[in-house]
Amino acid sequence: SVILGEPLGFILTLTNLGQLESYPVRLIYEIFNKANGTTLLINEEIVELENSLRLERELTLPNDLANGDYEIVVRALYNVGEVIKTCRFEVVNKLILILW
Repeated sequence: SVILGEPLGFILTLTNLGQLESYPVRLIYEIFNKANGTTLLINEEIVELENSLRLERELTLPNDLANGDYEIVVRALYNVGEVIKTCRFEVVNKLILILW
């Protein structure tokens, strides 16, 4: 779960499975509302992959998101191919605890 107003944090691990030299990988991050399929956010970057790479990333979610189920889709495009990974997450309101 992600608390409304806080960033979505995640870790990506990229591995070179055979190319002898380093090469650029274009990473595209997309966040979708699972209920209606609406795209809420698209970010992208290019990284250089030699052997393996561990990336810690955070995406700032829109402040007006409703509680509910969302999906992040990460697409990695490289020389001759594409890899897609998806992960579901839930946005929830911050819990406020009041003690009497």
